[in-house]
Amino acid sequence: MIAQTSTALSRKCATRALLSRRHLSLLAVVLMAFGCRGVPAPDLQTAAEHNDVEAMKSLISKGAAIGVPDKLGYTPLHAASISGSDNAAEYLIANGASVDAPDGLGHSPLWAAAINGNESTVQLLLKHGAKPRPVSNAGVTLIQEMDNLQQVGRGKPSYTAIKSMLESAPK
Repeated sequence: MIAQTSTALSRKCATRALLSRRHLSLLAVVLMAFGCRGVPAPDLQTAAEHNDVEAMKSLISKGAAIGVPDKLGYTPLHAASISGSDNAAEYLIANGASVDAPDGLGHSPLWAAAINGNESTVQLLLKHGAKPRPVSNAGVTLIQEMDNLQQVGRGKPSYTAIKSMLESAPK
């Protein structure tokens, strides 16, 4: 009787251990299938926003498209321009990004850089041929928008220098 009970318990423990391993294996397969690695891989816009040129190079070598906009029309160059990520912007432009690509509102990367007060990014975009007097889909010019933001107290200290650059740039 004791021998039978011991054998039955051994089989029961072995079955539980096997099921437990199967569950762990199944869990591992599910995690791999859904890409759960703890930290999501950055997309090209995120890498551009964070000025992570090495990540951008890796993503582009794996097929990430430089000029493809997101659902709001932002391209990776818009992301770099918003955050003032000059190295990322330079890399994107050197690899074919359009300096005048409009987002869903008709705002170019130059617009994004200027509104966010990123003077060096504005200089970079102008150097690469960005149109210095963009107009939004609503018919508002960039300089008008900057003036409006200044009037409501939301302007940036660098607006004066940026407006000067825009006004003195060849048309």
